[in-house]
Amino acid sequence: MPVLSAVLTLPDAEATLAALADKPEVTLGPPNGVRYPVVLSTETRQADKTLWNWVQALPGVVHVELVFVDFSDLHAQEGT
Repeated sequence: MPVLSAVLTLPDAEATLAALADKPEVTLGPPNGVRYPVVLSTETRQADKTLWNWVQALPGVVHVELVFVDFSDLHAQEGT
């Protein structure tokens, strides 16, 4: 399961947070000012890429900082 953590900069967060909250693959952390930590957990690399692209394209997201990515369990499943 790909797991990715990031920090989103959301100066006007209300609509963006509502969209993020509707995705079960997204876990929101407590904000620090206009910075919101998120964790994305998906089943496949393709789902991870699709969700990542969706998050970056959300209206209101002005900056995304990638903090951590873990694909280690996929390496074992894929034999890589």
